[in-house]
Amino acid sequence: TYQGARQLVASGKPVAQLIYTTASGTVFALCFQSTGNPPSEIATRNFDDLDMLTWRGNGAAYVVVGPANAPELQEIAEAMSTQV
Repeated sequence: TYQGARQLVASGKPVAQLIYTTASGTVFALCFQSTGNPPSEIATRNFDDLDMLTWRGNGAAYVVVGPANAPELQEIAEAMSTQV
C-alpha cells in the first residue's frame, strides 16, 4: 500500500523516496536518483537492522530499504528492477 513520498538530497542531488507497506505490515522505501552510471545487478548491503538492495538501470540508481532479513525485500527489488 502506498504511504507517501518525499524528496531528499544525497551528494547534492535530488532523490525521490516512495514509501510503502506490504500486506504483512513491513514498511519499505524505494529511492531513486538520476545518474549516468551503467546498469548493474541487484546487490544487498546490511546496516544493523536495515537492508539496502541497490541497482542501476534506465539512467538512474535505485535502492529498496527495509527491515533486515525481510523476505519481501528481494522480491520487491527484483520486481521493481524490471518495471522501472
